Amino acid sequence: MPFKKTGSNTAIDIQVNAGSKNFAVLKVDEWSRRLKVKCASVAKDNKANKEIIKKFTEIFSKDVKIVSGEKNNKKTLLVYGLTPEQAIFKLDINEKD
Repeated sequence: MPFKKTGSNTAIDIQVNAGSKNFAVLKVDEWSRRLKVKCASVAKDNKANKEIIKKFTEIFSKDVKIVSGEKNNKKTLLVYGLTPEQAIFKLDINEKD
């Protein structure tokens, strides 16, 4: 599953669809086992990455960093000071969706 505990933090594997109409967190993709995310910004000049960091920081009220996949649509986020269970609750998703 895309939510992994790393010390007192949580790593979240996401798959981004940049250039969408608006930002949205969808469901966990069964095949890729990544959380699907739509992003309004285009994947150019780091715009999509900045939007992802901003939106996930707002959702979790915690610091968020992209730790892998900065130049790829498959990314791993690190959310500081959050458990996987808290992340799932805040995103209001069923990890098995």
